[in-house]
Amino acid sequence: MAYTPELDQVHSGILRRIAWALSVPMTTAIQTVIRTAANTIVSPEKACSACKDNSFCDRCPFQGADPGKETGHRESTDSGGHTIYIIVNPNHSLGFMVASPDDPIGYVNRAEAVSELGQMRQDYKNPNLALYRAVPVTGVLAKVADLEAYHRELGIDDFDYSSVSEYIA
Repeated sequence: MAYTPELDQVHSGILRRIAWALSVPMTTAIQTVIRTAANTIVSPEKACSACKDNSFCDRCPFQGADPGKETGHRESTDSGGHTIYIIVNPNHSLGFMVASPDDPIGYVNRAEAVSELGQMRQDYKNPNLALYRAVPVTGVLAKVADLEAYHRELGIDDFDYSSVSEYIA
């Protein structure tokens, strides 16, 4: 059962403007706002440790930040239910870069991820390298018109938009 919150005029107006800016319906905009807030306002550890509903874990953006919770609470996972950790350089001159000494780029074993990070920091003398959890992307990321314009610039004319329908509006 979904909860339908009532917004006052000010917050409804703010949401409407966010929806206009994203070119999406308000229902989609509020989902984006909630997911963004979930990833920026509350730490995953705090949210997960305070959680009282294990039935939602596989869709929850805080997924299992508290390893003391029983099964059901878990972090971002691969299809086998394992947390995926990646090593990145968020301060690279070319932008956010995923780094790996070899394949696979993602690590399931926490100790292995930390060990590989330490080894790469030592080998490359790069303190900017950090561990991140891979988080599944949900919801609309781009407008179809923007994607079409991007493809025109690149000369791509055979792109199958249905292959990314969950990310475009």
